[in-house]
Amino acid sequence: MQRQFRFLVAGLFMLVAIGVLVAVGIRSTGMRHFTPDQLVAYDEPIHGGIQVDGFVVVGSTIEMGNLKLRFQVTDQEQNAKVSVIYTGIKPDSFKEGEGVVVEGTYDRAKREIQATKLMTKCPSKYEAEPSDEQGK
Repeated sequence: MQRQFRFLVAGLFMLVAIGVLVAVGIRSTGMRHFTPDQLVAYDEPIHGGIQVDGFVVVGSTIEMGNLKLRFQVTDQEQNAKVSVIYTGIKPDSFKEGEGVVVEGTYDRAKREIQATKLMTKCPSKYEAEPSDEQGK
C-alpha cells in the first residue's frame, strides 16, 4: 500500500512539473501582435517580443549598409507611424507601400522596433486569375 502511495505522489509531482514547464514555455515564447496604431496607443509595458502587421510608408526606406535597413510602418488608415530598424537580408519582395510583418522588440521612448524578422505580404500573388468562363 505504501509503495502505491509513493508512485501516486511521484506521478502527481511529475504531472505538476510538466504543467509548470509547459506554462512557462508558452509564456516566454508568446508574442503580442499589434498594428502600428494599436502599438502606439498601448499603455502597458511590453516585455519580450512583438509582432507588428502594417504597410511600409512610401519614402521612408533608408539602407544603412551592413545589412541594416530603416523604414516606417503604418496601418491602412495611416493614423500612426512606427520606425523599424532591421538587421538582416532584405526580402526581394520588400517594397514601399506594400504589407509587411516585423518581429522584434519595441522601444516606446523612441517609437522604434528593433526587428529580428521581416516578412513581406504578397496578397495579389495568390489571387485567382479571372477565367474566360466567368461572366458567361
